Amino acid sequence: RAYADEDEDEDRPRRRALEVLEVGAGDGRLSRALNDECAAIARASPSRGVSVTVRPTDDGSLGLARGDRVVRDGAPEPPERVDAAAALERYRPTIVLACWQPMGVDWTAAMRACDAVREYVLVGETDDGVCGRPWETWGYRGG
Repeated sequence: RAYADEDEDEDRPRRRALEVLEVGAGDGRLSRALNDECAAIARASPSRGVSVTVRPTDDGSLGLARGDRVVRDGAPEPPERVDAAAALERYRPTIVLACWQPMGVDWTAAMRACDAVREYVLVGETDDGVCGRPWETWGYRGG
C-alpha cells in the first residue's frame, strides 16, 4: 500500500490519491517535473494505481523564485508562499519532500509533529551543517 486513500466507489476503477508536500520548493521546478512524470505514468495506466500530486510551497525568504522561468501552456502556478510549518498544518500531507533545507533551519520537527505525515524525504548534505541542523535534522553529531 503506497500511503494512499482507496477510492471506495465500486463502479469506477480503483485509484488512490497521494498528496505530497514539497517544502522549501524555491521556484517549484522539482514539483512540476514530478507532477509531469506522475501524470504521464497515470495516462499510461489509467485504470488502476496511484494518483500523485506534489504541492510546492516556499516562504520566499531565499528569493529563489525570481519569476524568470519559462511558462508553458497549462503550467501550474508558482509555489504557494507559505512557511513549512503552516503548509504542514494547512495541507496535512502523507509525504513531505524537502530538498536542501536552509542552513541552520530544521523543518523535520514540524514534520514529525504532524500526525498525517507518514514519511518525509530529505535531500541534502548531512554532515557539515550546510542543510538543516546536523543533530536535529540528520541525527549527526559532528566530530
